[in-house]
Amino acid sequence: MNINFVYVYLYPFLGPLLNAEHTAQGITFHSRQIYPPFKLFGELVDASPYELAEMSLSTYTLLRQQRWDHYIALPIFTSRCFRHASMWVRAGSDIINGAQLKGRRVGIPEYHMTAAVWVRGFLKDDFGVDPREVTWFTGGVDEPGRRERLKLPESLGVKVSPIGEGETLFGLLADGRLDAALAPNLPAMLSQSPAPIRRLFPDCAEVERAYYRRHGVFPIMHTIVLRKDVHQRNPEIAARIFAIFKSAKEEFYRKVASVDRTYVFPWLYDYLKQMREVLGDDPFPYGLERNRKNIEKYFDHAVEQSLIPAGPKLNELFLELND
Repeated sequence: MNINFVYVYLYPFLGPLLNAEHTAQGITFHSRQIYPPFKLFGELVDASPYELAEMSLSTYTLLRQQRWDHYIALPIFTSRCFRHASMWVRAGSDIINGAQLKGRRVGIPEYHMTAAVWVRGFLKDDFGVDPREVTWFTGGVDEPGRRERLKLPESLGVKVSPIGEGETLFGLLADGRLDAALAPNLPAMLSQSPAPIRRLFPDCAEVERAYYRRHGVFPIMHTIVLRKDVHQRNPEIAARIFAIFKSAKEEFYRKVASVDRTYVFPWLYDYLKQMREVLGDDPFPYGLERNRKNIEKYFDHAVEQSLIPAGPKLNELFLELND
């Protein structure tokens, strides 16, 4: 069986699934990267052209709440990220704490996007900043023209304004028209010397470790979705796909352990040791049960932020596959 598989980033734990063609368990994957993420996610929403794809957790959840059912999610989570390090301010800003964003102007690419949901979540939980106490601006990070993919609920109760057609979030940040901005990836102006921006949290790594110790969550950004008609024609294919992804990840971990033991990179041993002490030996777990707390934490944030009316049951959105 042939499967067209599309992904956003070159995740090393996908191993041979990153190859243009890979065959395992009777499935031939024809894989390719589509970047930036919002381009791929827009294609999935508008046309559903791929049998298997990486998709934004938030976009998928909101669409399913609106009775969109072109895809069903597999509990394979490709992208996880602590989003404290994604928040930026001007280099000379006095903002060094999430609580200081109360009453400020903050830029985000799209209000509904997964990264923004997690950011608003930790600002509320850990710094006491309600989304209604911030004025939000949406648009492109480094390039103008980005717009919200989905229609936002009328019940949000927050101030959300798109920026101008020719403007960018980080251009407005540098000009002092925004106080902070979210960049899912490193913003382009960081390459300038000296850089006109810096991370909001001076010690991001420690802030993120503290977040994990407090909440026990390494935030999920993206999941893998299987087109519904493929699943209906061959219900057992999901389990085979799950096993293939799991095998690729385990092989990646074996390679990391091998490199770790050979001291190829200076300080790698210390980094991996610190990461394992916080996140354990499998920081990217697959399976529904092992990720229940993580997904339900996202649902809690989405409900609290009025993006969805109520938290769905996990088996309504995900096939029940477990390690």
